[in-house]
Amino acid sequence: MGNDQIDEIVNDIFYVMPAFAKTMFGLLESTFYHCELSNSSIRVLFALNNHKKITITDLGKVLCAHKPNVTSWVDCLVKNDLACRLYDDNDRRIIYISLTENGKLTIDKCKEVLNKSFAERLAHLNDEDLELLIQTLNNMSMLLNKINGHS
Repeated sequence: MGNDQIDEIVNDIFYVMPAFAKTMFGLLESTFYHCELSNSSIRVLFALNNHKKITITDLGKVLCAHKPNVTSWVDCLVKNDLACRLYDDNDRRIIYISLTENGKLTIDKCKEVLNKSFAERLAHLNDEDLELLIQTLNNMSMLLNKINGHS
């Protein structure tokens, strides 16, 4: 790989990622502004929904966030009966985080609201554009996993 390619990747990342975050995560802010949950708490809920039960350390890796931040977000979710701590039967030092039934209901509501918001935002895209977006997100996920050694 040449320096020109690396330069192009660096420039694209610093343009695309903030624009993507503003466009897509801006939907989170506008969708849940009336809600008591922060964007970070919503991200934790979605991660817990995908992983069923997970340690704080692994949750931090999934969210690309520092453990103290993740702990704070989880504490908020536990306080609001959206998540719970589960102790490992074989090693009580291992603590997993999981959604409560209330958390599962909340994530279902979040998905419903987000689906509506995303549908409105993406309505002007044609089927080919939508397929390209899906493929791009899948490719990004695959490449990020490879970059991070999770191939």
